[in-house]
Amino acid sequence: QTDGKTYLLKALRKNVALHRDVINPRNIYVYSYQRLATLLEELEIYVEAVVLVREAYERGLVDTPEQTFTKRLERLEKKLIQSNAGRQDVIKRSTK
Repeated sequence: QTDGKTYLLKALRKNVALHRDVINPRNIYVYSYQRLATLLEELEIYVEAVVLVREAYERGLVDTPEQTFTKRLERLEKKLIQSNAGRQDVIKRSTK
Protein backbone atom coordinates (compact mmCIF):
# COMPACT_ATOMS: atom_id res chain seq x y z
CA GLN A 1 0.00 0.00 0.00
CA THR A 2 1.20 3.45 -0.79
CA ASP A 3 0.96 6.33 1.65
CA GLY A 4 -1.71 7.91 -0.52
CA LYS A 5 -3.90 4.82 -0.38
CA THR A 6 -3.34 4.47 3.36
CA TYR A 7 -4.43 8.08 3.89
CA LEU A 8 -7.45 7.63 1.61
CA LEU A 9 -8.41 4.43 3.42
CA LYS A 10 -8.37 6.22 6.80
CA ALA A 11 -10.33 9.20 5.47
CA LEU A 12 -12.99 7.03 3.82
CA ARG A 13 -13.39 4.89 6.94
CA LYS A 14 -14.01 8.06 8.98
CA ASN A 15 -16.49 9.38 6.43
CA VAL A 16 -18.40 6.09 6.34
CA ALA A 17 -18.49 6.06 10.16
CA LEU A 18 -19.93 9.59 10.12
CA HIS A 19 -22.63 8.56 7.67
CA ARG A 20 -23.37 5.37 9.60
CA ASP A 21 -23.51 6.91 13.08
CA VAL A 22 -24.75 10.46 12.49
CA ILE A 23 -26.32 11.03 9.08
CA ASN A 24 -27.85 7.53 8.70
CA PRO A 25 -28.60 7.66 4.96
CA ARG A 26 -31.15 5.37 3.34
CA ASN A 27 -31.94 4.65 -0.31
CA ILE A 28 -29.47 7.14 -1.80
CA TYR A 29 -25.99 7.22 -3.35
CA VAL A 30 -23.19 7.84 -0.83
CA TYR A 31 -19.81 8.28 -2.51
CA SER A 32 -17.72 7.21 0.48
CA TYR A 33 -19.38 3.77 0.69
CA GLN A 34 -18.81 3.14 -3.00
CA ARG A 35 -15.23 4.43 -2.98
CA LEU A 36 -14.24 2.61 0.22
CA ALA A 37 -15.66 -0.65 -1.15
CA THR A 38 -13.64 -0.17 -4.34
CA LEU A 39 -10.43 0.62 -2.43
CA LEU A 40 -10.84 -2.34 -0.07
CA GLU A 41 -11.33 -4.60 -3.08
CA GLU A 42 -8.20 -3.17 -4.77
CA LEU A 43 -6.22 -3.81 -1.57
CA GLU A 44 -7.73 -7.31 -1.27
CA ILE A 45 -9.23 -6.58 2.15
CA TYR A 46 -12.25 -8.69 1.34
CA VAL A 47 -13.66 -9.32 4.83
CA GLU A 48 -14.06 -5.61 5.59
CA ALA A 49 -15.31 -4.98 2.06
CA VAL A 50 -18.05 -7.60 2.40
CA VAL A 51 -19.13 -6.21 5.78
CA LEU A 52 -19.26 -2.67 4.36
CA VAL A 53 -21.16 -3.67 1.22
CA ARG A 54 -23.67 -5.74 3.21
CA GLU A 55 -24.32 -2.69 5.38
CA ALA A 56 -24.79 -0.50 2.32
CA TYR A 57 -27.12 -3.09 0.77
CA GLU A 58 -29.20 -3.33 3.95
CA ARG A 59 -29.54 0.48 4.02
CA GLY A 60 -30.71 0.43 0.41
CA LEU A 61 -27.80 2.58 -0.73
CA VAL A 62 -26.99 2.63 -4.41
CA ASP A 63 -23.56 1.70 -5.78
CA THR A 64 -23.92 3.58 -9.06
CA PRO A 65 -26.87 5.42 -10.54
CA GLU A 66 -27.85 2.19 -12.31
CA GLN A 67 -27.62 -0.43 -9.56
CA THR A 68 -27.66 -1.31 -5.87
CA PHE A 69 -24.78 -3.02 -4.11
CA THR A 70 -26.11 -6.49 -5.04
CA LYS A 71 -23.63 -7.25 -7.83
CA ARG A 72 -20.67 -5.90 -5.86
CA LEU A 73 -21.68 -8.00 -2.84
CA GLU A 74 -21.89 -11.16 -4.97
CA ARG A 75 -18.47 -10.46 -6.52
CA LEU A 76 -16.80 -9.73 -3.17
CA GLU A 77 -18.28 -12.79 -1.49
CA LYS A 78 -16.91 -14.92 -4.34
CA LYS A 79 -13.45 -13.34 -3.98
CA LEU A 80 -13.58 -13.81 -0.21
CA ILE A 81 -14.33 -17.51 -0.60
CA GLN A 82 -11.51 -17.89 -3.15
CA SER A 83 -9.01 -16.00 -0.98
CA ASN A 84 -7.36 -17.26 2.14
CA ALA A 85 -9.75 -15.30 4.38
CA GLY A 86 -8.19 -16.75 7.52
CA ARG A 87 -5.15 -14.52 7.09
CA GLN A 88 -7.18 -11.33 6.93
CA ASP A 89 -8.12 -9.07 9.77
CA VAL A 90 -11.43 -7.27 9.28
CA ILE A 91 -9.77 -3.94 9.92
CA LYS A 92 -6.15 -4.60 8.85
CA ARG A 93 -4.86 -2.86 11.98
CA SER A 94 -1.60 -1.82 10.30
CA THR A 95 -3.49 0.63 8.08
CA LYS A 96 -5.83 2.03 10.72
